Amino acid sequence: LGCGTGLMGPLLRPHVAKGGLEGVDLSKGMIDKAKERGCYDHLEVAELVAYLSSSSSGSSEGSSGSSSQPYDCVVAADVFVYIGDLQPVLAAAAARSAPGAVFAFSVEAYERNKAARTCTAADNTDPSRMFRVNPTGRYSHAQAYLEWVLGQCGWQVVSVREE
Repeated sequence: LGCGTGLMGPLLRPHVAKGGLEGVDLSKGMIDKAKERGCYDHLEVAELVAYLSSSSSGSSEGSSGSSSQPYDCVVAADVFVYIGDLQPVLAAAAARSAPGAVFAFSVEAYERNKAARTCTAADNTDPSRMFRVNPTGRYSHAQAYLEWVLGQCGWQVVSVREE
């Protein structure tokens, strides 16, 4: 998701069957750069939730089209820093994924002293307390928020790593 210039493509390609590596990004320029890498089977300019919500993602940039098969793995590296409320994309990814699928993603961590709070369903009325936009224009998300929203969308947290 949010494949950008395709930096993840060469890393994922050896682990994905032919026809199964898809990339989607809002920017045609980014998709054009990803296409130059030659490792994606399907690339599309689209908004993430709309792409995931479609059963067959439609037109293609130089490939035979998107698979309507459920995903076994979804990757969003350096994507969620541009999205505040992750619920729509996490729910759409869960709906498009096979049981037991893995969703690997990165986020920028919310300040430790604020991230330690516990999120509950009642917190959904004030999402600004769970994630925020930083002066850089990038969002950061509290780990408690991530655990809560992932659970709400049907994902199970397996591992969290700070770097």
